[in-house]
Amino acid sequence: MTANYNSNKISVSVSFNGTDVEFKGEPESVMFSINEFVAKQIPDINIARKITLNYSLKDLVDNFSNFIKITSEGPIVWKDGRKFSDREVISLQLLISKISMLLGNSKTDNTNFSVLLSKTSINQKSLSSRLSELIKNHYVEKSNDGENTQYKITTKGIYWLENSIIKK
Repeated sequence: MTANYNSNKISVSVSFNGTDVEFKGEPESVMFSINEFVAKQIPDINIARKITLNYSLKDLVDNFSNFIKITSEGPIVWKDGRKFSDREVISLQLLISKISMLLGNSKTDNTNFSVLLSKTSINQKSLSSRLSELIKNHYVEKSNDGENTQYKITTKGIYWLENSIIKK
């Protein structure tokens, strides 16, 4: 597959099993056409799509832009009068780290305990307890690099967060 960019237009050539197709136009319509072509050429993709869960940067921004902001003071959970549980606040903060990494603003989506403590304003004991619950439910992964304990949100955690705060 090759792609050429010109202003807001895109041109993509796809070759599959002896079939060559070229799609031109706005990026979203080209992506739709490519997906449709692939779905017709490889029907099993539709089956796989039903059981596959993966969040792109666009998905995360579209789904969570009302709840998180990256400001000049740094990334923050944007409560804007909403009430979130401690687990939701922690998960949103970890999601900010993931988005920051996907945007290229950070090398990793891991966050250490002290950063979570300062960014969430949750007391230390409660933060530790909520993190343990999130880890137990596989919403958050815990790792240790030898110096610091790091936390990051999992795909299952993003799914839970989406259902918890967006689809209420």
